[in-house]
Amino acid sequence: MITDHFKTQVHGKLEALKRDGLYKTERNIESPQASSVRVAGHADSRVNFCANNYLGLTDHPELIAVAAEAVERYG
Repeated sequence: MITDHFKTQVHGKLEALKRDGLYKTERNIESPQASSVRVAGHADSRVNFCANNYLGLTDHPELIAVAAEAVERYG
């Protein structure tokens, strides 16, 4: 069970992070993950460094072919 004391401590730490400019808020991505994405509240696209696909390689035709071949060969 979480105690009120613990909740108070966590709340205080979070408020300190916000006050010091160290609190990270999540952004809502409104487009498929790629090297650039549309983020809620912004008209222009943003470079995507928050996923393994920041280089946009998951849609690269040669990589898709090689991955398919590997699945066929090795399961």
